[in-house]
Amino acid sequence: MFTALASHEKVLFNHKFIEKVMNLEELSGVIEVRVFDASGGVQQLWFEEIDSLLNYEPPADKDVYFGVAARKNKKSGKSNNLTNTMAIWADYDNTDILEVKESLRLAEIPEASIYINSGHGIHCYWMLDKPTPASRITPYLKAIANKSGADPRSAEPARIMRFPGSYNNKKEQVKTEILELNEDKRYSLDNLKEELNINLTAEIKKQSDRIRNIKLPDAERPCINSILNGVGEGQRNWALGRLTKWLQMIGYSKQRSLEIVLAWNYVNVPPEKEKKIRQDFYSYWQGEYKLLGCSIPDKELQEMLSTHCDRYNCPIKGSIDNLEIDNYIKLNNRLFNDYQDISGYELIVYSILLAEKDGLNTTQLKKEFTHKDSKVMSRQRLSKAIKKLNQIGLISIKKRKGFPTFCKSKKQGTFGLGYTLVNNGVINGAIYQAITPAELKVYILLLKYAFNKGKAFPGTKTIADQLGIKRQTVSDHIKALEEARYLKRRYDYNEQGTEILTCILLV
Repeated sequence: MFTALASHEKVLFNHKFIEKVMNLEELSGVIEVRVFDASGGVQQLWFEEIDSLLNYEPPADKDVYFGVAARKNKKSGKSNNLTNTMAIWADYDNTDILEVKESLRLAEIPEASIYINSGHGIHCYWMLDKPTPASRITPYLKAIANKSGADPRSAEPARIMRFPGSYNNKKEQVKTEILELNEDKRYSLDNLKEELNINLTAEIKKQSDRIRNIKLPDAERPCINSILNGVGEGQRNWALGRLTKWLQMIGYSKQRSLEIVLAWNYVNVPPEKEKKIRQDFYSYWQGEYKLLGCSIPDKELQEMLSTHCDRYNCPIKGSIDNLEIDNYIKLNNRLFNDYQDISGYELIVYSILLAEKDGLNTTQLKKEFTHKDSKVMSRQRLSKAIKKLNQIGLISIKKRKGFPTFCKSKKQGTFGLGYTLVNNGVINGAIYQAITPAELKVYILLLKYAFNKGKAFPGTKTIADQLGIKRQTVSDHIKALEEARYLKRRYDYNEQGTEILTCILLV
């Protein structure tokens, strides 16, 4: 049975954790600490000496995280700025230490060196016998997550984890405490490779072969089809940007789009280095890109486009001189941290304001919700939604006497959580009452789960817990979404013969 630690033991374990995992005398660079406040603001702290870390006292009213891998400098916490690490880690949600230990035992994974109560789950660390380059640990993180059911989002080297001794302020306040720490339990990568049955060469070859065999999509645009057939050395970067934003525009997930551009790179003459393709892809995916049109201000780029253009067979050129496609909004994934507290009506209002980047006043917003004989939102409900969105920092409002209140979405960083793309048709369906606001809320959560996978596998209990509703209500909403042609359900069986439900998202 697990025995609770006395307060002095907890402090001692916190210091030992810092000395073993964040030891700047062994690691290269600096340790990054991020402090999040209730409004979503973030403060980055950088520690260059271990004594400063040992004396650091996390504020109780804020959520504090640290980068397990050291950073080269104070510029960023992204993967291209990492040096090395003293640990491998895993994050288990909504469980306890006994369940985690049993999961590790059944998966035949070595016992962790450190177990931490993260507030609503368990964080595990496997201490390494020496500082190890962060670039080498990804297969180990993924192997542990895949075999034992840990959160796959944490299985990447730049991940930030809760700082021991800090507080988890989601829902009720809970302290992040070390439950067990065995400083003698250390592992080498060779040990873990054997224990986890990782074949690095085979994994790399398998991934490369899979990417090479991916079928490239067909496009209505002749210029995109021409680019997909491969480009020369001088056109690769421009063509990558155009192809990336086209894939994003037509609704491909980020992961699927990356696989397509990696496969496309193999048909270029010569192919670009994979590392550069990945870096440029992520830059284009996150940024604004205005070169998808048929007319480009840059003469050199316009000349490149002309070599791929077939205006007589193009569904765009010749009929419309200027065409802009803006058929989706980007929901910041930080929104899902407080998803229980946001209603479907508030999601509709927020989505419309995200689509209208210059903002709308309340009179204009009311028109958005009134179509023929239907009215999805009353004046009182709209006012309540605006007030709530303003309180939680998603929108700003301006009031002037005698004028309608002006509302505008606020720009916010994702802090590495990324975005979920939502087609405008999803929102319009709720406005035209093809689905209810509550059903919209379920569908957007499913989109978030499926965004990087193409399909979703969350259990109805997981969805119910995130929404704060009953499982039966979730099932009713999914059934209604299927009747509205927003999704279709398919029942499959896993290797153990257990029936599993797959929701295939259609809108």
